[in-house]
Amino acid sequence: MKKLFVFTGLLCFFLNANAQNIFPDNGNVGIGTTDPQEKLQIGNAYTFHDGGHKVIGFLYKPSGGVDLSETQFSGEIRFDPVNGKFFIGTSNTITSNPVARITIDNSGNIGIGTKTPNATLQIGESNNSGSPDSEIEIKRLSLAPITHSGSDWFFTTRDNNPYANLDIGYGNNKTLTLRHDGNVGIGTTTPDSKLTVAGNIHSREVKVTVNAGADFVFDKDYNLPTLEKVQEFIQQNGHLPEIPSALDMEQNGIHLSEMNIKLLQKIEELTLYVIDLNKKNEQHQNFIEAQSEVIKALKKEITELKK
Repeated sequence: MKKLFVFTGLLCFFLNANAQNIFPDNGNVGIGTTDPQEKLQIGNAYTFHDGGHKVIGFLYKPSGGVDLSETQFSGEIRFDPVNGKFFIGTSNTITSNPVARITIDNSGNIGIGTKTPNATLQIGESNNSGSPDSEIEIKRLSLAPITHSGSDWFFTTRDNNPYANLDIGYGNNKTLTLRHDGNVGIGTTTPDSKLTVAGNIHSREVKVTVNAGADFVFDKDYNLPTLEKVQEFIQQNGHLPEIPSALDMEQNGIHLSEMNIKLLQKIEELTLYVIDLNKKNEQHQNFIEAQSEVIKALKKEITELKK
């Protein structure tokens, strides 16, 4: 009995010593506050209650020093047993309800910045009309190890000091590489151009931007080589002037835009040769026709003399 009196006395002493811990009749419990607003409130920072399915609420009030303005923030962790959803929300004021920032629905979908995720992971609203640049920002990313095996797709960054490359592949093969300098490789991990493809390309149409065409061939001051000079060059080199040799093409490849212009230049030169040849043929034809008329006249005179 004496121990009970001692315990009761100590309890009263501690309760009086810390009057901010309170147990009012409404069922709310306050620790560090004399006016708890929820089932359990700890100071002015944390609240726990079951109203509206909220589990934990947070309130932050910066204090101390001299502020030009005061900003107050709040947040909550909420479980909705009716719809089977779990929310984490925040707000920049204590007067408005926190907005759901992270949501897990009853099908396991996770939403960041949306309360209705339509995929296993959805970031932002599906009808977001804002700038997509701010949807996802990842400082470092590794969704798969550098060494791969099996039959799964992988998406990973590869350190290449002081930069990193992005690889996408299947099994043990890197099928696409994006370098830090913007070069993209398909079928190769060392692209040396904005797009390097180690394989065939099947396309309905390819548009190439060129700096200039080959119409300079038709300028009056263009120095068209004679066919004799072209023949001499071919006999000495085994290919057309200004066109790479077959060996050069095999070793160094060709620049599609440049080669098309060169081929067009040769076609236009060939057109000039054909036009010149046609003029000479017409001249020869006219000469032959004139000679034919002379021959006919001579035959007629000879026939008259024989009579």
